[in-house]
Amino acid sequence: LLFEQYYNGYSGNSLHKLSGVSRSITALLTGIALRDNLLEDLHEPISSYLNVPKDSEQAAITLHHLMTMSSGLACNDWSRTAFSNRTKMLREKDWVGYYWRVIMADQPGTGWSECGGNGVLMAAVLEKVSGMRFRNYLSRNLLEPLGIAEFLIEHDAFGDADGGSGISLSAYDLAKIGQLLLDNGSLKNEAEPDAELIPAQWLETVWKEQFDLGDEAQSSYGYFWWTKAMPFKEGSVKVHYAAGMGGQYLMIIPELDIVCVFLATDELNKRLGKPFELLQNYILPAVVE
Repeated sequence: LLFEQYYNGYSGNSLHKLSGVSRSITALLTGIALRDNLLEDLHEPISSYLNVPKDSEQAAITLHHLMTMSSGLACNDWSRTAFSNRTKMLREKDWVGYYWRVIMADQPGTGWSECGGNGVLMAAVLEKVSGMRFRNYLSRNLLEPLGIAEFLIEHDAFGDADGGSGISLSAYDLAKIGQLLLDNGSLKNEAEPDAELIPAQWLETVWKEQFDLGDEAQSSYGYFWWTKAMPFKEGSVKVHYAAGMGGQYLMIIPELDIVCVFLATDELNKRLGKPFELLQNYILPAVVE
């Protein structure tokens, strides 16, 4: 650990809501499920796993659509009604069932819209195929091997978890996940040296562009993960990152062996670009050969 700074009574051990970073963690669990043959193909429809109402437009949504934010659900986290959408879901007893009533803005696979509900549905799929509650699947397959014991997950009245926005972790523990990814998904400890926790090939897949956001986009989108090219010396470096509303970021820069964690309470999202400013103006210039 080279640098850390906290404000307003927070510390490196304080639990903090991760918002959209949660769905990036859900993506890591999806890779584990694929490795363990609990899932066969991301192009399978969600109706293969969840009780989607018959003849509904949502029946055409696949796992790939969920994880690339191209499900077509009229649920845009960056719209003025984003808080309203989430508030409505939180008032419901059945969060998965709530999304069967959300109208479709696009046909699946034709439009991109960042929607935390896609993570809710993906977490429900993981519960179905694993036969475990999402929090238990998360703990057993990712957190416990990293020595992470303290965490929170929001869930509905039936115990179904919000795998899109509802995970809370500390800065230190989120950094542990970042270090795992920097190590290509392998644990680096004496008990299990080089034990593969997350398939390295899966990390390449989640970080690879899966949906074309157009020439104006400053980042590409994979499976619940973003990638951005940042200027560095005479060229550039790729920054793979998980992002959450309010200023939550986990950044991985494999070329420079760097992990950055930013947690904030910018509820109005007025300073979302600040972490990248800090990265560009202070962190990257400090890197030496």
